[in-house]
Amino acid sequence: MIDDLLDFFDGNISVGQPWGVKDLDQHYPFKKNYSIHCGIPGSGKTDILLSMHFSQAVRNDKKCIAFLDEGSKRMHYLRLIGQWYGKRLFTIYPFREKAEWHVSRDEIIKGYEIVSNYIKIIDNENETLLKNKTISAVLNIMQSMIDREVPGTYQSVLIDPKNAFSADSSKGTNGWYEYDKVIFAEMREFQAKNEIKFDLVVHPTKKAFDNKHLAKDNEKVMGVSVVGYTKPIFLVDAENGPVVDARADDSMTFHRYKNLADIAQYTFAHVRKIKEEETGGKPTDEAQPIVIYKDSRTWRWMFNNMDLLGSVKASIKGEEVQAAQNSDDSLPF
Repeated sequence: MIDDLLDFFDGNISVGQPWGVKDLDQHYPFKKNYSIHCGIPGSGKTDILLSMHFSQAVRNDKKCIAFLDEGSKRMHYLRLIGQWYGKRLFTIYPFREKAEWHVSRDEIIKGYEIVSNYIKIIDNENETLLKNKTISAVLNIMQSMIDREVPGTYQSVLIDPKNAFSADSSKGTNGWYEYDKVIFAEMREFQAKNEIKFDLVVHPTKKAFDNKHLAKDNEKVMGVSVVGYTKPIFLVDAENGPVVDARADDSMTFHRYKNLADIAQYTFAHVRKIKEEETGGKPTDEAQPIVIYKDSRTWRWMFNNMDLLGSVKASIKGEEVQAAQNSDDSLPF
C-alpha cells in the first residue's frame, strides 16, 4: 500500500484532465476510470458523450472506440465532421429529394479521414455482433482493436447503451441482478487492464418517468414552468439501479424537456457521483446543472455557452475561445 501512496505523491497516478470548458473541468474532469451514465430518451446523451470523447481524443492525439446502437454510423460521423469544421454540412428542405450541401465532396472525404483517426465506431452491422450481441463479444472486438495498436493509442471507450445487448447465459445464472454484477466486473477489468476511460450508458426504468414536478412546488427551469413534466433522473432510476449506482466510479445523468418549446433544445446534465473528489470533480448542485445545447451554426456542443471542441482546437493553437455571443442559440440569461 505504501508504494501506491507514494506513486500518488510522486505524480505517477494522474488526476483528472481538463476538457477546456469550466463546468466540466470543475465537476467532471476526464479520468481513466469506469463511469456509468443515464438519461431519458431524446436527451442528446449519445451525441454529447461521443463529442466529449472526440474532443478529448483530439486534445491528447489519442483514439476512442465507441459502440453505438442508436442512430446510423453515417450520421454519427457526419455530425463529428461538421463539428470538426465548425459548420453545418447540409440543410434539408421540405419537398426536396436531396439535401443542400454546404461543403464539397473533397471536404467530406478529408473530414472523414480526420474524424475516423480519432473515433472508431462499432455498430449493429458488425458481423460478430450479428451472431452474438453480448457485452462480452463487443469487449472482445474492442480488445482486438486495442491490441493491434501501439500501447496507449486508445484512451477511451464508450458503450451506448447497455440495454442493447442480450444477456450471456453462461454468466450470472440467477437473473439480471447477478448477471449485471458479473458483467460490470468484466467491464471494470477491461478498463483497468487497458488503463482507459470507460463510459457506459444505461436506460432508466419506466417508473422513473412517474416522478414529476408537482403543481404545489410551481418549479421553473430557465423561467419556464415545468409542472407536470418528469423530473431529472438519478442513476438509481436505471434498470437494476442500486447495482448500477454502486458499481460506477463517476456518473452523470442527462435530461431534456422535449415538449416545452422554449427550452426543448437544452440538455441538463447533472454530475451525480464522483468517487474520488481528491483527484478532481464534484457533483453538481441539483438546481444548477450543466446546461448543454448544440449551436446550429457550428454543430458543436456548447456547455454553459462554452464551445467544447472549439476550446480544445483553440488551446492546441495557443488561442483563446470566446463564449457564444449575440446568437439565437446562446442561453437566455
